[in-house]
Amino acid sequence: PNYVRCMVVGATVAALSMVFGILPEYWNPDQGDTLYNTVYTAIFRTVFSAAIACLIAVCVFGETKEGSFMTAPIWSILAKLTYWAYLVH
Repeated sequence: PNYVRCMVVGATVAALSMVFGILPEYWNPDQGDTLYNTVYTAIFRTVFSAAIACLIAVCVFGETKEGSFMTAPIWSILAKLTYWAYLVH
């Protein structure tokens, strides 16, 4: 359905914007405590976790098509590797 695609794209954009949204603070570290830094620090964990929760919900409830990016076999391999790293750590 169309809403699933919007949900996946929106969640991906939100997650990536939270990951790369801190870059201006690294580029201009001498600016000090700006409004941007304050707002980013206040919301980035909530927005990122909500985006990841949306992506997980789409995968768990089976709203993705077979052969789509979200059901690619590489994710199974990465899941096994990260779980193995968790166990070893």
